[in-house]
Amino acid sequence: MPSAADDVSEAEADSWMWLATQAYNILSGPALPDDIHMQPRLIGAIKNSEFAASDGRIAHRRVQEKLFNIFGEGIISQLGFNHSSEHLLKTGQPFKRSFILKHEHETPNALHSLLLSRLITDDVTSLVAQEAERRSEETKELKGIRYRSRARTPVNSQSEILDALGRGDWKITTTAHILETQEWSLIHDIKHFKIAVPLTKKAHDRIGQKNINRAKELLSSGLEKYRICNELAISDRDLDLVLIAHPEILDDYNTAKRHAIRSSKRATLRALKAQHPGADNVMLAGLNNTCWHWLRKNDRVWLYETCPKQLFDVRKCLNRLPRKDYEAIDLLGIALINQVVTEELTAGNRPVRLTVRRLCIAANITSIISALKTRGMLCPKSYALAELHSENSDSFFERRLVWSLNQMRSNGLLLSGANLRKTSSLQHSVLMAKSKFIRAAAEEIGVMMDPRTTMF
Repeated sequence: MPSAADDVSEAEADSWMWLATQAYNILSGPALPDDIHMQPRLIGAIKNSEFAASDGRIAHRRVQEKLFNIFGEGIISQLGFNHSSEHLLKTGQPFKRSFILKHEHETPNALHSLLLSRLITDDVTSLVAQEAERRSEETKELKGIRYRSRARTPVNSQSEILDALGRGDWKITTTAHILETQEWSLIHDIKHFKIAVPLTKKAHDRIGQKNINRAKELLSSGLEKYRICNELAISDRDLDLVLIAHPEILDDYNTAKRHAIRSSKRATLRALKAQHPGADNVMLAGLNNTCWHWLRKNDRVWLYETCPKQLFDVRKCLNRLPRKDYEAIDLLGIALINQVVTEELTAGNRPVRLTVRRLCIAANITSIISALKTRGMLCPKSYALAELHSENSDSFFERRLVWSLNQMRSNGLLLSGANLRKTSSLQHSVLMAKSKFIRAAAEEIGVMMDPRTTMF
């Protein structure tokens, strides 16, 4: 702040006085709780004002012009910007890099944040009060909730999504940026409200009309999404784009999926009854706990028509059931895990990661593993084998990349970022991290490099 001897105009003196008053009010006020961060609140308020660009970001040029009009060129230069207003407005870089932060975890420049708050309010403490009041209302709402549903509720309303889609030219990435949410969350909300979002030309060309028609048929039949992605060699996101482009098949997909699961569970129970003719309900539930409990929850009428409830004498039931033969279950689990691992490593389909949970489900020991904390290790050999054959992310990515390169060689495709992403369905960050491995594997397999690519 200039001394009293400096020759400043009345407008600059008022600006310096405003800055000093706001700094005094902040320092003399009560300390903010650790969970209240004012930088995201300030940036959100600027985005919701006249300084918002058409794509939902901040219009930096408007911010610069407004700051020069409010504080004047003299104050701005004394605060660390020695260039003229004409130079700053022409480049725009100093304001972009230091005034406005893109990440909430960065430490903001307090003086720059104070200047930005002048665009929104005359008293910066009002932002603090609004944030504290909002946190208080959220706490009251959470205390009033006794039971919380496991179903995910939409983050944005239907009108907000439609408005953002119109502003974003019906592009998912742009719309998600406008709503400040993730793409997967936006796609979930679009499917919830059954909003038809047409495919862009780029997405249509990438997926192909043949795959789109086939995906619609498979979705209407209720086939699992990961199986559709494996059959058509498309990513989960591309399948979601096809689904939201044709929301009329959502009901058919959900109905067919429930019917397919119900038919599968019923067939499993019938096979159990055929293998164990004298088994009662308790024994059937022990043989396949997952199937039995799913039917009891979702298809109870059919279950008890097929397996009527039995009445027992309580005095005879106390010691009626023998202890399970966990050694036999453990040995059977080893054989099942080895079978799943062999099928996964020798199949020609797109690789799916081998995890401990997947192998335990194949060995039918998930209910036993979940009780380890209280009942001890009941199937140690199967669980140890599942841990041995489980893959970490690096080994799985490398196995998926080798399979993708073999597919590209058989289809006569050149190695490029677009072809590899489409074949492997791996994220761009994964491909960049594995670029050295990709180059070495491509040379060994014999996949030619696309001369136009700069990714590898």
